[in-house]
Formats: sequence, C-alpha cells, structure tokens
Amino acid sequence: MLKLLALGTLLGLALATGASAQSRPAATGSPAAVTSASADDCLRSAFDLAQQAQAKKLSEDEQDSVDELLSAMEDHCDARRFTEAQTMAGQIASMIAHKPAGDPSSRE
Repeated sequence: MLKLLALGTLLGLALATGASAQSRPAATGSPAAVTSASADDCLRSAFDLAQQAQAKKLSEDEQDSVDELLSAMEDHCDARRFTEAQTMAGQIASMIAHKPAGDPSSRE
C-alpha cells in the first residue's frame, strides 16, 4: 500500500511538472487510452490504473505484481514507447478486472 502511495505521489509530481499546454480528456485507465502520443497522457493512464488497483484491495502478492507492471509501464511512457505501455496497461487491467471492488477476502 505504501508503494502505491509513493507511486501516486511520484506520478502526481511528474504530471505537475511536465503538464502539457494541450487540454485532453482524462484517461479512463483502459489500455486504449495509452495510445496517445503524449507521455503525460500515458502516465495519467498508469495513475488511473493504480487508483483502480487500490480500490480493488488486492492481496499483497497481487499488489506487488501490479506495482511491478506499473513501474514498467511508467518506464515505457517516459521512453515514449506507447505500444509497450499499452501492453502493460492491458496486463494490469486484466489482473484487477476479476476482483470485486473492496473485496475484504482478498487481503490476508
């Protein structure tokens, strides 16, 4: 959980310092939202996915896996490798899609 909080803080700082002058609608967190040509939009998608994962209350092992994929996705966003970032987003979305929101039985 602390990793997710730190990730959110870092993403917030990255978005605040690298905000583009263009206005774009917020990403929905879906893998398709990563197809933009902007690293900021890509990072916003990663942040949205991190928030979705947090809402799902994943087990520690599941959260660790999501955190690793989010880190890889952020690296791809920073390097403007949006196809690879989209692949990571799809993997993350599929990992969290099967969990009901706030499932208390998923935490140990």
